[in-house]
Amino acid sequence: MNILILGCTVLQLEFVRHLIKKNWNVFIADKKVGHLKGFENVFPISITDKKRLCELAISHQIMGVLPMNDFSMEAASYVSKKLKLIGPDYKTSIVLTHKSAQKKIMQKKNIKTSNFFVVGNILDARRAFKSLSKPIILKPDFAGGGSRGVVLLTKNDDLEKEFQIVKEISLTKLVVIEEFIKGQEKSIEILSHSGKHTILAEGVEFSYPSYPTIAKEFHYKYPDLSEYEISTINSLLNAVGHKNGLCEIEYITDVNGEIHIVEVCGRGGGGHISHPICNLVSNVDAAHLAALTSVGKGIFFNQKKKFCVVWRFLSGNEGTLKGVRGLRQAKKLPGIVSIDLLKQKGDRIESLKSGLDRVGVILSKAKSIDEAKLVADKAEKMIKLEMV
Repeated sequence: MNILILGCTVLQLEFVRHLIKKNWNVFIADKKVGHLKGFENVFPISITDKKRLCELAISHQIMGVLPMNDFSMEAASYVSKKLKLIGPDYKTSIVLTHKSAQKKIMQKKNIKTSNFFVVGNILDARRAFKSLSKPIILKPDFAGGGSRGVVLLTKNDDLEKEFQIVKEISLTKLVVIEEFIKGQEKSIEILSHSGKHTILAEGVEFSYPSYPTIAKEFHYKYPDLSEYEISTINSLLNAVGHKNGLCEIEYITDVNGEIHIVEVCGRGGGGHISHPICNLVSNVDAAHLAALTSVGKGIFFNQKKKFCVVWRFLSGNEGTLKGVRGLRQAKKLPGIVSIDLLKQKGDRIESLKSGLDRVGVILSKAKSIDEAKLVADKAEKMIKLEMV
């Protein structure tokens, strides 16, 4: 069957390779295609160009569409509707990508989220800052994910400068200003089929100490959630209208045990999360099942506990990447699933401002999180970034 992938990063190449191994006829659309050499059916089309994507889908008799990031959600909805395929309707695609729409629905449905304001000018931003408990977080309403433009603020002195930066990043020119919730943040990976939701993996997020809005690593394990957590997840998915395919929910559990939803995305987690992490954690072939769901096929799987996984990002000092030592040896360590570089020799490395500034990522597995961490620690110590 012909399936269309909208957007594909370096870390999602294994997702595509896996679908090809499962005998899917994969078509890939992405504005940048340099990293897709070696794949057939690659088209240099922007994932926001709904008209050209629809023409591509019609000409190649596409039977299902898989959006791989937030930017592609609206186009996935458009193509699916035009070709009468399974996919989110337009309203749902907007809700699943725009933070302001999500927050308003949660507020309306009494689903707990942090106190917030949606503003478009500095005067309203100042009023919001004054009204909310500190510290606060500024987020672009819609910027495609990856922590783009997310800023933590404690002082009013920095508000005007940071507000203008975040507003410029936001494609809607709206900014969400919300209270910062202290607590443990989780990422939940879910596969939905005809409105029935299966939790595939739970991940705990750990941020850089100096950059609390940017994740340094995630620890994934077989889901072991409370009835309260499961009920909140189901209520949220029903409220936003997600019925089919992969999705990811992030929430914070505060010191009192209350859940505060951070966001919900209408596609699987980025990078390695949908594949191979979900498969490693719970024996569920999320990539293949998502493809089956997109073409209207029934799905069957035997979910069971397998490994615990550590997904750790690498960062570097500012400068130009001259080379990397120790990578080949680190990849041979027992328990290492993969080590991928996100920057190439000659690339400029910037200080961390978002997830886009990371240099690489280590994926390790073991029977426990502590064991997987030790494997990742050993690999990280072996990898030396040479900067000039």
